[in-house]
Amino acid sequence: MSADSFVVFFGVRHQLSEEEFDACERKQHPWMILARQGGFHHYWGNFYEDCDRYILLIGHRIGVFGKEGLTEVVISPEEFARINKDVTAKLRSAGIEQAPSLHCLYEPDF
Repeated sequence: MSADSFVVFFGVRHQLSEEEFDACERKQHPWMILARQGGFHHYWGNFYEDCDRYILLIGHRIGVFGKEGLTEVVISPEEFARINKDVTAKLRSAGIEQAPSLHCLYEPDF
C-alpha cells in the first residue's frame, strides 16, 4: 500500500525519456550509478497526475513527507549551507555542472 507524498530534495532534476524510465526501473540509470558511486542520494517518480512524466532527482534527499513518511524536518541555516556546499561539490566531481536547487514535489498515489 502507498499514499500521497511530498518530496523535498536539494539537487538537480532530469525529466526521463521512455528509455531512461526502463534504466531507472533496473536502478541502472547513469545518474543513479553516479549518485551511488559519489555518495549522494537519488529519487525518481511520477509527479504529474495527468500524464506519465517521470523525474529523476540527484543530490540530497531532505525528506519524503506524508502519511507513510516524515511529518517534519528542521534544518538550520548552517546545516543547509553545508548541504549546499557538499551537493555542489559532489555533482561537479561527478561531471554534472547544473547548479543544484531546492525541489519540492507533490507525488500523488495513482
